[in-house]
Amino acid sequence: LVAAGLDVPVIMQFFEVMQAFGYPCDVLPLSIDGAVENLTETIENGEGHVHLHIHKHTHREVDATRCKYHHRHHAALDHRE
Repeated sequence: LVAAGLDVPVIMQFFEVMQAFGYPCDVLPLSIDGAVENLTETIENGEGHVHLHIHKHTHREVDATRCKYHHRHHAALDHRE
């Protein structure tokens, strides 16, 4: 979506950050309903819980995700002025 210049739903951004913490998500949800479905399937298929973790790469991946969306947001605001 970013490459196409489209807005990325916040819920999708959140799940991308969760992936950096080890959340197993092959397809990022685009809506709250999609997020609920994704979490429900993960919990039902993962013995009733979700395991998140922090490794060396976690902070780097979170920073990269933050920069990807933060930069685009500020560029859009700068373009409007």
